[in-house]
Amino acid sequence: MRMRRVGAILISVLLVLFFMVPSVSAEELKVVTLNIWSGLDYEGVWKFGEYESDDVREARYEKQLEILRNLDPDILTTNENTKLPRNAKFIAKGLGMEYVYHVAMGGIRIGNFGIPVNYREGDVIFARPGMNLRDGGKMKLSGGGIIGNCVTIHTTESRQVICGIVEIGGKDVYVFNAHIHASVANQPWVYEKLEEMYESGEMTEEEYLFEVEV
Repeated sequence: MRMRRVGAILISVLLVLFFMVPSVSAEELKVVTLNIWSGLDYEGVWKFGEYESDDVREARYEKQLEILRNLDPDILTTNENTKLPRNAKFIAKGLGMEYVYHVAMGGIRIGNFGIPVNYREGDVIFARPGMNLRDGGKMKLSGGGIIGNCVTIHTTESRQVICGIVEIGGKDVYVFNAHIHASVANQPWVYEKLEEMYESGEMTEEEYLFEVEV
């Protein structure tokens, strides 16, 4: 038996590291993190299914942009940006910010061409102009294959943490942005508990089969 993905807790983690610089700690930063939401069902080969029409998606993006303008952040991190880099450029232009991005998942793709055709998802860090935002690179946390901004060759889920470097008070501050997938632990005791709940009637057959596969 193996655990079927029963859900995704899409977590955006922002860590701002001050590298032994007391003067930086006195600076006040307004930091916002947002999961854009891809709107994809991740089912299909040539194209993933989409939960929204183009009009609904564009309206949602515009509303997100309006809210972000009101929040007026110094630093913004976002996840599930689809399709990159177009989505990153849209936000950066709307907020007047600079950005760095890294593709996390893209299927089989070279540049703008590949499958699924509506799939080039990743994470972005934005910063106000004047903060000298630079790309600090990325580290893959899970998943195989080749994944880059220009070329992706993979067929499984992948997670990463990306880094941006900004300048505050003449010192470098490191900003990390990660998009994490979480599921119930793939451990024998989990399956035993699920089977116990099913046999006792606490869980329906449909619920049981949703959570495990034979």
